[in-house]
Amino acid sequence: MSGETTGKVQSRASRMLRRHAVAALVALSKSYPKVLTPCFEQIYATIKRLAEEANEMSHMERITATEAMIILSNEHKDYKFQADFIVKVETPLVSVLSMPELERALSSAETFMSFIGMTEYPKDEAQDEEQGSHRSQLLRCSSTLMALIKHSWAPDNMDEAIKGDFYVVQGPGGKPYCRNPATPFLAVVLPRLCQLMRVYNGMWTKEARSKVHSAFVTVYDMQEGEKNLVLGTVYLFFVSYSGIVSFHLKIKSFMVSFQEQW
Repeated sequence: MSGETTGKVQSRASRMLRRHAVAALVALSKSYPKVLTPCFEQIYATIKRLAEEANEMSHMERITATEAMIILSNEHKDYKFQADFIVKVETPLVSVLSMPELERALSSAETFMSFIGMTEYPKDEAQDEEQGSHRSQLLRCSSTLMALIKHSWAPDNMDEAIKGDFYVVQGPGGKPYCRNPATPFLAVVLPRLCQLMRVYNGMWTKEARSKVHSAFVTVYDMQEGEKNLVLGTVYLFFVSYSGIVSFHLKIKSFMVSFQEQW
């Protein structure tokens, strides 16, 4: 798949192939981790090389591939190795969550809605791209965090946990417990994550919804597919391949994707 893209232009077939490839890597990592673990360094080196080369992997492909590597890292059954690996692959996430503009955006629901493009209709493509970049970064962060929370763990076997330095006793007379290798990293980003959740939930208040641009008022509504699922009626979804996506649909897609991840 390397070298198939130039700039931002990709054929639909190429995009689908690449998505299926990284999804298959995750599936294989879950079902046959012991088969892939001997190739851990080789797989990681390949993913890292493709991620560093321009236009070789999309952001979501990188996240999915990293998810597979986190799953495989569990097979090492070594707390220090797993914790260090998580910090190494997730460091870009910290830089995004530490952005000054995001810190300002999270000061209130209104500033956050402006940050993702809900309070003003885009005047031009440049403004749409900037707000779209903000939404994309937030989705990447939430996807990465959820992959980490779901797929990083200590060994179930007590002997392996003790040998791998997962099993510790805290303080004199303290109760022993198994450490999760993702905890040190998550402890760093948890305050910003909680702040993001608080502000996002604040978007549903009456005051916040009054600030939404009239073109985006209906993004709060339930999707047609969900309505028909509840009602038990048939819903035919037609996908447009024209490549043109409305501003309204972009906002709606962001909200749906963000909520489904949590």
